[in-house]
Amino acid sequence: MIAASVPLAAQNDETPSRPVLNVNSDHWTMLPNSDGTFAVFHNQSGAFCTDTFRELQLSDVTSYTEDGTDVSCSYQIGSGFDMTRLTTYIFQKPGLSGPMAFSQALGQIAQLAENSGLSAERNSEHSERCYNSVLPLLSDTISEQSGSDEAGNEAPEFNMGTAMFDYTFTPSGSDTQVQQTSLLTVYSFGGWIVKTRFTGPEMDQDQSYAKACNYSGLANIALATAIGQNGS
Repeated sequence: MIAASVPLAAQNDETPSRPVLNVNSDHWTMLPNSDGTFAVFHNQSGAFCTDTFRELQLSDVTSYTEDGTDVSCSYQIGSGFDMTRLTTYIFQKPGLSGPMAFSQALGQIAQLAENSGLSAERNSEHSERCYNSVLPLLSDTISEQSGSDEAGNEAPEFNMGTAMFDYTFTPSGSDTQVQQTSLLTVYSFGGWIVKTRFTGPEMDQDQSYAKACNYSGLANIALATAIGQNGS
């Protein structure tokens, strides 16, 4: 049984639409700000999730295990098939490496497609483009946080993997196809595996790919910074 959770009053008079988040107090600490904003701090890894990310609103803070070593934060805006959602997962599992976690996540997407009738086409060109865009920035962040830059050493191996997908499906009872852009990113740092999933409605394809890469990249850099600064 997961330890008792406590509600975070994530709403005030000026933001009545904010949800009340139920979080496990053994795993998360609320960090309120004087302006009414807040963040939730993950006690085990040192990572934290702010109450907003760009225009997205923090919607879920989840603990999957009793010891707090498998958690996630989700942000979203919009509803239904127009929803944009970003979820960051932070976890440790004995014997599981970053590349293994990336492979497992790809398998989960393939299984979802097989079971649901979803078409999930991996876009190799934009996967590589996003990888090449984020890699040097994340490498610099991890090098700085690990202290390897001051020692003149290379950043520790963090085994980043990225995969951009074009999702196409037809909702039940509809004749209209829905198209979405989805990006998976996985890397490891400080004894933790970090996975992000960004999914949003497909607009102009290039714009959709760029937004997915930008949002996921910024989230990953922020998480690596927090884990490096606050992690044990």
